[in-house]
Amino acid sequence: MKNESIKDLHTYWSALCGRRSAPERVDIDPGSIRHLLSDVFLLDLDEKSGAIFRLAGTRICTLFGREVKDELFSNLFENRGRQEIERLISGVGKEEKPLVAGIVAHASNEQAVICELLFLPLRHRGQRSKRMLGMLSASEAMPLFMKPVHYLSMLTLKVLDDNTAHRALRSPSLMVGVPPEQIVSRHGHLVLINGERNI
Repeated sequence: MKNESIKDLHTYWSALCGRRSAPERVDIDPGSIRHLLSDVFLLDLDEKSGAIFRLAGTRICTLFGREVKDELFSNLFENRGRQEIERLISGVGKEEKPLVAGIVAHASNEQAVICELLFLPLRHRGQRSKRMLGMLSASEAMPLFMKPVHYLSMLTLKVLDDNTAHRALRSPSLMVGVPPEQIVSRHGHLVLINGERNI
């Protein structure tokens, strides 16, 4: 995690967890994260429909040039990445392991900005895979005169775990020398491998 806002939200979520693997939706106090809300979103998770925006911060809506509430989260991604992002979100919910991803936000005028995306699982009335807290935040200054973002694409992803860290690498060339036993899973063009916490 490079973005300070991403770190702050993850720290807040971790404190709410206590000894649980995920906090309840009702544990979230918007007033406690007021300074982060413009980049925060809340998803409803439905096995049939997918992950749908329940709430989205003002900066997220401005980034896309529209209100994204009630939209499928995966529709923000390029077509080839939509099934993959739905699988990742489902995995975060079921395993209750937070995930951070490096992504590229592509504008309609061919400008682009690097962002970080954070997924934090929540329980709803004791049930897993029902809600998810998240954040989408730019990791660099927005280009001048940048138009609304047309789609997102994935660069890297990392599962955040107290005991084990994983990282995913998009470029096959970066996989040279990685022992097969370190490969955890594959998600389309991404490969999830055991890694060090400081990567």
